[in-house]
Amino acid sequence: MAIVSAGLAILLAGCGGSVRVLEQSSRRPYDWESHAMHPRAVWHQFHNDSLRFFLELPLAEMLYTREASSDPFRYSAHLDLAIEPRLADGRRAGAPHYYNWDFGDTAISAKPLDWLHFDVPLLGELGDHANFWTATWVLTDENRDVETGGEDWIEGGASHAVLAFEPETGRPLFDATITMGEHAAMLVPSTTVQLQTANELDEIGSFNRWRLDGLAPATKLPAPPYVRRQLSALAFADSSQAGVVLAAEYADDSLLIAGANYGGWPVVRWTAAAGPQRVRHAGTNLRAVFVGRAGHFPQVRDVDELIASARYIATRPEFKLLENAPHPKLALDKFWLACDPDSDDARALIRTYYKRVREANTYFSGLRDGWRTDRGLVHIIFGPPGRVRRGGSYETWIYGDETNINAIIFQFRRRYRGDEFNVFELDRSVSYRASWDARVKNWRNGRINTD
Repeated sequence: MAIVSAGLAILLAGCGGSVRVLEQSSRRPYDWESHAMHPRAVWHQFHNDSLRFFLELPLAEMLYTREASSDPFRYSAHLDLAIEPRLADGRRAGAPHYYNWDFGDTAISAKPLDWLHFDVPLLGELGDHANFWTATWVLTDENRDVETGGEDWIEGGASHAVLAFEPETGRPLFDATITMGEHAAMLVPSTTVQLQTANELDEIGSFNRWRLDGLAPATKLPAPPYVRRQLSALAFADSSQAGVVLAAEYADDSLLIAGANYGGWPVVRWTAAAGPQRVRHAGTNLRAVFVGRAGHFPQVRDVDELIASARYIATRPEFKLLENAPHPKLALDKFWLACDPDSDDARALIRTYYKRVREANTYFSGLRDGWRTDRGLVHIIFGPPGRVRRGGSYETWIYGDETNINAIIFQFRRRYRGDEFNVFELDRSVSYRASWDARVKNWRNGRINTD
């Protein structure tokens, strides 16, 4: 799809577009059904002085209109983006810069998704003294005046200098998720590859080598909010001899990723296994981390996944029976019917619970599936927060009126754990015991407001 027009927004903090961008992230960001559109985004620092923003757009969610009966149906969209430079401790390193683009296209049959890219220059304070950037973006469907958006943390250097993609389609890998068993590929900086002749290959070829390391999928669950116990960090082996050796090769000039020409870039290819995997350059220690997951992710469909994710409301004896049941699907049905004997109400309860599991996987996944994280734990039991406040290194979730003594407020802090990403740990407190027990009891008695 061609971008119809692009322009740089006026850099005024009081302008309507910039305020809308910076305030968007507080409006029920983790409630899937409250958003009419569900685009996804990924970043690539393809030059030292510029970032590339890839957007996956579900075309079926856009409204197509036409001015005259002879005109083709067309959607019209607008993208606002605010990017802020940050210091290593999360403090701002300068004022936010604002950008916007208008784009659209005519209806194309049998095309459920489109991928677009937008380039952002790292000029002045955006490039000077910044350890990373925060980017808040808002996508607007202009034909029906609805919007959605997101917030991304973009670390400089290694983590965004590479871009993973599906080699068959040219689709970037969103959310660092690879379908296990399928082919994957990754663009790497040319500085990690040395041009060489056949005679030189044995002598300097080791510089072109990357290593693929893997970890078993994480299975441990976070403790309830009132228990002060954290999950241990997932860690790859850092031995230079670990993993499978991969070789970088140069792509031909026809390589397109989401419409962007990357011909001549070095590419590393492999087949995705299950669980966390890291691709690391042997010479510079440049690395990228991905997770091999089932093709139906972020949904949970297999009975073992359905049972595992029910652990938050099952007692220990109940969960043990579910795990060891000779007919696990029948055992799981019996568990949910015990929560509400009315089959229709039980089905609604099940839909709500596993919808929240899917949302948790969508929004909170890192090396761990999102439902296995602190934010996933709270999201599944309490539902999407009515309001979210974000700072440089924290998120505050608010349930109810913040000025009311009965409001429930959770605070999560961003943690940096080596190769782990998207990690937010809950500030645990015994004060959550009563609200947690009450909400779990409501689940077990079928008294949850089913979505």
